[in-house]
Amino acid sequence: MRTFSKDVIVVCVCAVILATIATVFADESSAPIISDVSASVGVSTATITWTTDIESTSQVEYGEGDRYGSATNVDETLTTSHSVDLIELQPNTLYHYRVHTVNSLGDESISDDYTFSTSPDESIDSEAPEAITTLEIDTVTSDSIELSWNVPNDENGVSVYHLDSAQESIDEDSFYDTTRVTLVELRIDPIETTGTKHIYEVTGLSPATIYYFAIKSADPSGNFSAISNVVFTKTASVESTPVATSTTSSSSKKNVGSVGYHPVEVTLVTIAKSLSATTKDLKLGETNSDIGKIQKVLATDATLYPEGIVSDYFGPLTQAAIERLQSRLNLPVTGVVDSAVIDALPNLPTVQSVFRSPIFENTTVTSADISKTFSHDLEFGNQGDDIKTLQTFLSARGLLPKSGLTGLFDDETRLGVINFQKSHSISPAVGYVGPITRSKILEIITLVQ
Repeated sequence: MRTFSKDVIVVCVCAVILATIATVFADESSAPIISDVSASVGVSTATITWTTDIESTSQVEYGEGDRYGSATNVDETLTTSHSVDLIELQPNTLYHYRVHTVNSLGDESISDDYTFSTSPDESIDSEAPEAITTLEIDTVTSDSIELSWNVPNDENGVSVYHLDSAQESIDEDSFYDTTRVTLVELRIDPIETTGTKHIYEVTGLSPATIYYFAIKSADPSGNFSAISNVVFTKTASVESTPVATSTTSSSSKKNVGSVGYHPVEVTLVTIAKSLSATTKDLKLGETNSDIGKIQKVLATDATLYPEGIVSDYFGPLTQAAIERLQSRLNLPVTGVVDSAVIDALPNLPTVQSVFRSPIFENTTVTSADISKTFSHDLEFGNQGDDIKTLQTFLSARGLLPKSGLTGLFDDETRLGVINFQKSHSISPAVGYVGPITRSKILEIITLVQ
């Protein structure tokens, strides 16, 4: 029988131990292999699961794009079956995610990119208002067009309109193509309900020019309707008197019997221009387009003109409203619209509020500031309130950060003007606010109202 020395036995045992240790470390030093990645989703939560060939930690990186942006805390528990919960997700939203896992020696593995979509929240309104089919052209002058439409069906009402104007036909594909159309957003407060008649006057137009219009509406949840019927007409020549017309590219019937009124958004400049030409007094029994303008202004104050009817006819209700106004202003109570009444209308507090451009909402900019600022040229190096009004306009259009409202026409302001000029094909785009640029700015301010 063969015998071994103790030394040989010790060497053999050590060799076996070292081989075992080497095998273990070889396994552990390999990064975990990730497999079976999946997501179980709800309305605002998701559970991400996966497996690894060796025990390792758990973490998930996620976000609405493939750059993620969010990550869960690392679960330091070493396991081969991983599960991580994601919370506070947005309903009905596509998310990207990938998993991270690290073994006991610090070797990390990261999975490929995966996606999941959360479920819709049935309690959230996801149904858009019906498309408007009643868009009509009511009155046309050489520089303005009055539109009207009935608020479409939506159980939660309408809070926003997107109105398009263009000199070529508009369809669903071109509705948001700002190289072809001028888009105006009208925010409605309070929310309008189904069937209410909305009147809107577009001003600052060119004489003897064809204009097309279309509109979309949105409910308070931000669901936008499909495009409305498209209407078009030609503005009158400068010598022409206002005409009533209704030309549409799809049939719609005007609601002749409606007397519902929503204040028309026009600028004080337009009101002044419309009424300052009135050379004679207006009184009971007369019919005149200026009477309609006055009715629109009076209707901004329910304590003066609660009926709010705009008809161009000077009837007893209009006379009573004028008498209330005269009494409030300590003028002779005659019920006749004379020069004193016309001078007082633009200064009514409700007019100053209703006819203020949303571009300058939550600012101290007044209608008088707008008229003053854009009545003369502005250039690099100018300083003062006029420049701050210009900067406020540029900031509202996303062309200047709010930190740039300094009142100094600096390089940043000039760059904002250049980008504005380029976006509206104004040449040369050098950052000088001359007549063409001023005219375009005033046109936008007028249309946004």
